[in-house]
Amino acid sequence: MPTSPDRLSRRFPLLRLSLPRFSLPRLARQLALLLALTPALLAAQEQPPAKKAPAERPKAAAKKPPARPTPTAADYVYGTDSERQKFDFWQARSDRPTPLVLLIHGGGWQGGDKTGYGTTVIQPYLDAGISVAAINYRFIPQAMEQKVEPPVKACVLDAARALQTLRSKAQEWNLDPTRVGATGWNPEPAPLSTCWQPSSVFTPLPTLIPYTHTSWRPPIAGICAS
Repeated sequence: MPTSPDRLSRRFPLLRLSLPRFSLPRLARQLALLLALTPALLAAQEQPPAKKAPAERPKAAAKKPPARPTPTAADYVYGTDSERQKFDFWQARSDRPTPLVLLIHGGGWQGGDKTGYGTTVIQPYLDAGISVAAINYRFIPQAMEQKVEPPVKACVLDAARALQTLRSKAQEWNLDPTRVGATGWNPEPAPLSTCWQPSSVFTPLPTLIPYTHTSWRPPIAGICAS
């Protein structure tokens, strides 16, 4: 017959502190608790550790426009359909009427600004006796809001209108209206369909020169913004 813990502790007093006291109800409760917790413990071990959310990248600061010479005329308004219908003009020093180069910024018809042209672009023209104008024009989203069809027509007509305004100022700004060129830049190659072609404007625009009132098209074969 097995010896109970109480009989052992009476026969061997030193075992009283080391022998556990068995209690079947208590042991049953502990086993039931262990069995209840086992599935949860196993599931917790099988689950992969939670991934930390990637840290947000700091937003790039807005690019500061490059330094440039002080314009002869800044933010000159050439139209009333948009706040973007403005240009900056730099007059080259010369005793004779100067040629003019028109700077048309890139941006996929949806971004960019005339202030992106700095001294490194403008000054070499002025040193060569060529006057410079950098224009802004309506973007495609604004043209769509204005129901212009096709929307790119607004961009092209704005370029032609800006050029006409400059031509109308030829005497005041010492320009040769027959010697006009244009250039531009786009971060990505522009397809042929997005080339500036003011010489192919849908209809001739009336000139702003009051004493002639004749139709006129820019004397440019084509201007591509790429």
